[in-house]
Amino acid sequence: MPLILPLHAFCPKCKKPIRLALIEPHPTRDDVAHHVFDCARCGPVLTIVENISEETAEVIEIDYLRTMARISRVMAAG
Repeated sequence: MPLILPLHAFCPKCKKPIRLALIEPHPTRDDVAHHVFDCARCGPVLTIVENISEETAEVIEIDYLRTMARISRVMAAG
């Protein structure tokens, strides 16, 4: 599944844009991975556990976009 990076994700601390910094395997499961997002100023600020199995890639991608939209709304309101 291609990872779609949101252009509207911001650091919850300083409100600067964040970027995907690292994708690492889950320590106990083979079907998920940790996606770690960094802020240039604050360091690691967000980790999303993402399903990496092919069967659910489309559903996970939609859920990922919804999650990032929710995060963006919360940060914009705060």
